[in-house]
Amino acid sequence: MAKEISRFLLPFQEGQVFSAMRDKIHYAKSILYVSRFLLLKPNESTESSMKLVVGKMSRIFIFKQSKFLSFAFPLFVDIEKEEVLAIRSRWGVNIDSEIISKCFEILNDENFLHNPSLTGFYFRQQSPNDAVFNLLEEIIMFEPCYIRYDFDKERANGRRHPLYHLDVNYSDYGNFKMGLDEALLNDNFEDILNIETDCAYLQDAFKKTLRKPLILAKK
Repeated sequence: MAKEISRFLLPFQEGQVFSAMRDKIHYAKSILYVSRFLLLKPNESTESSMKLVVGKMSRIFIFKQSKFLSFAFPLFVDIEKEEVLAIRSRWGVNIDSEIISKCFEILNDENFLHNPSLTGFYFRQQSPNDAVFNLLEEIIMFEPCYIRYDFDKERANGRRHPLYHLDVNYSDYGNFKMGLDEALLNDNFEDILNIETDCAYLQDAFKKTLRKPLILAKK
């Protein structure tokens, strides 16, 4: 049975994780922010929230009013009820506030951003912290599995940019949209991505002439 743990997000926390993902550095920062939030005591109820679901899949879901996003979470989390006991990497690195801060120091370093090679940056350090570099390498090598549900009134443009749509992947050469007939709810979004429930079907996806928007439906 899958384990779940949820956290409400304060406005500044929401701003740290709810922008459209653009690259692997952004993905690494999002994983670090999420790990930090999980280690903190829960906030009081707010409009935005996140949920970690760990079972056959390990995914973070972030909900902000009528917009949602989700990406793979590559770290192991020990959960007891609503408390996170520990977070660790697959290579055995224990994640705490100190190592998260050291990871951010690298990801925000101008020398790294100018030449974003962990290997090159590692060998330029006088006393590199192996645990920090191992953690960052593990996160950056992981497949992000990014997907975002958007309700976009401002840029809606018929079938070219549907009012309701899913953005799949984040890079300019890999991103694509799937239009939806109507709005998704939080539970619908989770269910579509849950590999332990029935598969969602793309209706009309293989017709030569599409006369209706693509619809994600459960059979």
